[in-house]
Amino acid sequence: MAREFGSRPKATAHWEGRRGLGVAMRDVEARLDAATIANKLTGWRNEFSILIGDLRRCSQAGALAGAAQQEETARMTLRPMSATAFALLGLLAAMPAVSESLTYTGSELAAKGLRSDGKDGLEPAHDVSGIACLPPDAQGRRSCLVVNDQDTYAQLARLDEERLQGGDLVFLIDKERRRTIHGRKPKRLGCSQGKGGFKDLDGEGVAYAAPYFYVVGSHGCARKDRTAVKSAFVLARLRVDPDGVPSSNDFGSVETTWRLSEILRRDPVVGPHYGRDLDKEHDGLNIEGVAAIGDHLFFGLRAPSISGKAFVFAVRADGLFASGDAPSGARGERIEIELGEGVGIRDLAALDDGRLLILSGPTLQQPDIPFRVYAIELKSQARPELLTTLEDVSVGRDDRAKAEGILPLDGEARRFLILFDGLRNGGPRLYERR
Repeated sequence: MAREFGSRPKATAHWEGRRGLGVAMRDVEARLDAATIANKLTGWRNEFSILIGDLRRCSQAGALAGAAQQEETARMTLRPMSATAFALLGLLAAMPAVSESLTYTGSELAAKGLRSDGKDGLEPAHDVSGIACLPPDAQGRRSCLVVNDQDTYAQLARLDEERLQGGDLVFLIDKERRRTIHGRKPKRLGCSQGKGGFKDLDGEGVAYAAPYFYVVGSHGCARKDRTAVKSAFVLARLRVDPDGVPSSNDFGSVETTWRLSEILRRDPVVGPHYGRDLDKEHDGLNIEGVAAIGDHLFFGLRAPSISGKAFVFAVRADGLFASGDAPSGARGERIEIELGEGVGIRDLAALDDGRLLILSGPTLQQPDIPFRVYAIELKSQARPELLTTLEDVSVGRDDRAKAEGILPLDGEARRFLILFDGLRNGGPRLYERR
C-alpha cells in the first residue's frame, strides 16, 4: 500500500513496499527476469549519461588531463562487465534517450552578519552547514534559520533577492538542560577516542514545516578527534509564529530529542555503522541533511555509502518528540538512492511538487567526487534526476569549499541557493536554470 506524507500544499509523497528507492546493482550474470533487466539497464544508462556529461565538460574547457581521467574511469566501469552485460546494453538503443543534466548558471549573493563562536567571541561564520526558510512574504522576503556545525545555537536570518542577512541567535542546547531532552541518551558508542562530553550540537541541517524549524545534529563521532560528543546526537525543533519568529530566543520555544539515534541503531543496513569513526576503515554513520513535509522528516546520511547507495530515513516527528524518557516507538523507513560509490547526501530540501531536492558530495574528502544536485520522487524504485553538477569553488590554493546547504527558491528547483562550509558567511551562490 502506498504511503502518503504530510499536508504541505502540492507536496504529497508516495512509495510502495519497504524496499526503498533506487535500483540495486547486482551481478549482471545472475538469472534476470525482464523487470530486473529493465531496471539494471536504466541504472547503467543514468551512470553513462553522467560520465558522458563530465567528459564533454572537460573537453569544452580544454582540460585534456581531466578528460583522460574521466575516460579511464569509464573504462574501469566497463571492464568488469561480461559479454552478457554488453549484450544487454545493446538494448539501450530501443529505450528512450536520457537527457543530460540541465544547465544552471551560478552567481554570488551578498551575505552579512552570520556568526559563529570563535576564540575571542562571536566572529563571521565560516562553517555554515544548513538553511531553511518560510515561504516569501508579499515583498519577496523570507524568514530563515541558519546553522553552523560547531555551535550550541542557530541564527535567524532574512533573505531577499539581494542578500542574506543574519539576525538574532536562538539557543538550542545547553549542558544544564540535558534532562529536558526526550528519550534516552545514546550509549555504547564505538568512537575510538571515547567520550567527548556534551558540547556543541554539530548542527548539519535545517528544515521547515509549519510551525517548526528542525535542526539535526550529525549523530556521528567527531570527525577530527574521534570522540563521542553526546550533544551531536540531538535533534531539535523550534516553534515559530507565521512570521518565522520564536516566542523566546532562550530555550522557551525549543524541544529536543535523543530518539533518532535509536532508529538509526536498529536499522539492519546502516545500524552496524552507527557510532563508528568517520573514516574509510570504519565508514561511520553521520547525518548531513534534513527535509520536512508535514509531520514527516527525512534525514539524509553523508555516510555510509554501501554498494553505490546513499540513504534517507523517513520518520514521523510526533513519535520523536513525544514527552518523557520512554524508548522511541517511532519507526523509520529507509530509502536507498543510487548515487555512486563514495557519494553521500550533503543536504535535503522538500519541493512543492512532492519531490526531494538532494545535494550530494563525497562521503569523506575525495577531491575527484563533485558536488551535484538531484531531484527524486518519493515512490517505489524512483531514480534520482541529475539537475546539475556544481563547479568547484576554490578555497586557498589546493582546496575547495564544501557545498553544505541547499534552499529551493521555487517549487520546481528552477532556482536554488547553495551555502558553503569554508566561505565567509556561507558564501551563498544563486543557481538559476537557463
